[in-house]
Order: sequence, then C-alpha cells, then structure tokens
Amino acid sequence: MPKIDIETLKFILQRNEPDIRKIAGIMQEIELELKAEEEEKALRPPAVKKQNVLLVSDPDGSLKEKDIVGWIAQIPEDDDIRHYSWPHPQCRPRI
Repeated sequence: MPKIDIETLKFILQRNEPDIRKIAGIMQEIELELKAEEEEKALRPPAVKKQNVLLVSDPDGSLKEKDIVGWIAQIPEDDDIRHYSWPHPQCRPRI
C-alpha cells in the first residue's frame, strides 16, 4: 500500500475540510493508529535470514559421466546444511 507523509495528509485535509476540529480529530486518530502499528512491529520477531543450498542426489557416489538430479532449497542462514542431507526426514519427497 502506498505511504503518504503525515504533513502532506494534514495539508490535504486542511485544503478540503473547513472544520479545524474535525481535522484535529482525524489527525489524532491517525497518530494513535501509527503508534499502535509501531508497537506491533516492535513485538514481532526479527525475520529469519535465509541461505540457498543445492542438494544433489548421488546414491552411488559417482558424479562423473552421469546426469544428476538436484534440489535448490532455502533454509535459515544459521542452520547446518547437514541437517538437510538425504535421507533426513525433512527432505523426504512428498507424494
């Protein structure tokens, strides 16, 4: 959703609404909503940083002269890639 500067909004309201009390009430409601939104954002946990990994299927250990199949997975940045190696339960194909 597009954002608008509070002062610009106030200017638009003043230009279109002659009742200053009405404008003050609207601006007060906007300030309360912005404050509530900021408090909600402060309570959210930080976003998990991700890394991309390529998982390659090579059951017999010979990558030379063969076509291989791989998966690109996005995992949390701090996770150990060994937790996602086949046949880890989280990496089982879904049918």
